[in-house]
Amino acid sequence: MVSSAQIINWLLLYRYFVLFPLIVVEGPITMILGGFLSATGHFNVIIVYVLSVFGDLLGDLGYFFLGYFGRKKLIKKWRYLLRINESTLKKIDTHFEKHKGKTLMFGKLSHGMGMPVLISAGISRMPIKDFLWFNFLATLPKALILVLIGFYYGSAFVTINKYLKYWGWGFVFLFVLGISIFYLLRKVTNTLKSEV
Repeated sequence: MVSSAQIINWLLLYRYFVLFPLIVVEGPITMILGGFLSATGHFNVIIVYVLSVFGDLLGDLGYFFLGYFGRKKLIKKWRYLLRINESTLKKIDTHFEKHKGKTLMFGKLSHGMGMPVLISAGISRMPIKDFLWFNFLATLPKALILVLIGFYYGSAFVTINKYLKYWGWGFVFLFVLGISIFYLLRKVTNTLKSEV
């Protein structure tokens, strides 16, 4: 991983020419740093935002295509580790058919679950048009928030980067907890109904 100081040096030296590829590779922290450098007058915040949206989408397409074109190879190579079989694959396909928008939004906004969700979208052979549309809708607010965090609070970018990880895992934890409570309540309710 590249250090934040190195990213700032590259951004100051090469400006927008390196901003876009860095966003593709190191998305969130580069968006925050781009916002920070906009606040100091080195960049235009609108250009940073537009490059952030399209750079993030391009990076996500890489994960999508990894799943899309590597579907059989990924499953064959990692099925024991991931515990994926044909039945699980059908469930993933069905899930993305029914909940593609919600699932992509969750993956993008949770920060910690983005990569597995994007690869799973590719594995499920989600239509590229749908993938781009829902991903674009989720990227707009995410990129805006990250660029504005950098713009207004950029001097604390090291601390922000640390808390981004906590935010992502916290979101995942709350989501799993919510689902667990839902299924537990449903099971208890069904048990009570069957006893009555």
